[in-house]
Amino acid sequence: MNIRARVVATLATSYRLTRGRVGRHGRGSALLWLLVLLPGAVLASNTGGVFGPVVNEGHRSMQYRAAEADGDLFAQRLHVQAASSDNLMWRVVAQNREADFDYLQGELFWQLSNLQDRWSHGLRIDLRYRDADRPHQLGLNWMHEVRWSDRWSARGLLLTTVQFGSERRSGVGVQLRGSVTRKMQADQSLSLSWFSDYGTTAQWRSGRRQLHELGPTYQVKLGQDWSLLGGALFGLTDAASDTTFRIWLTRSF
Repeated sequence: MNIRARVVATLATSYRLTRGRVGRHGRGSALLWLLVLLPGAVLASNTGGVFGPVVNEGHRSMQYRAAEADGDLFAQRLHVQAASSDNLMWRVVAQNREADFDYLQGELFWQLSNLQDRWSHGLRIDLRYRDADRPHQLGLNWMHEVRWSDRWSARGLLLTTVQFGSERRSGVGVQLRGSVTRKMQADQSLSLSWFSDYGTTAQWRSGRRQLHELGPTYQVKLGQDWSLLGGALFGLTDAASDTTFRIWLTRSF
């Protein structure tokens, strides 16, 4: 069974559990089975998200992500994050491709607005390490979020990166990301997200060489500490994968 079939089967099982009368621990056991069902060797695809600027004091969580692009391109990553104050949060990310180490990344989220503001904004600073004479990377990202109501919100990101070390590329990398989210119930939400990669200021991509993806995601809380997200991205240009299936599993603690 390939990853797509495994993900569909696991999502169906998790959905039945959340609809049935099972306890919190039963749901947790089902989610742990997800890590067993997904393949251990996964290689690089789009595991990124449209992250927001809001930092919740006391927050701590870990998350597993898996993605499949065009049936044979895979990625998986694991990250741990924790808020150190009411406006600062750190995150450590590890990703692999084809069972080989891809990168290790440290991230610092800095919320610049008040938690009560309808329009929130902040910065995220990234430092990425790669091995095997591949370039390292420094990122500076601007985060924005607007909450129109208790149910509707939107996010927009501007990501900039500079590479250093061996085989580094020239210029500043530029990406845009965005999403619109509708909160369906207290424990469910539906989003439409898009990702755009324009290359670098030194080698700006034109037309179909730019990478643009668009697709829906569905997120559901499973008990007090677990949540599950599933979705797909569809390529809008030749440079993008035709279809990418994604799944995230989050555990708060």
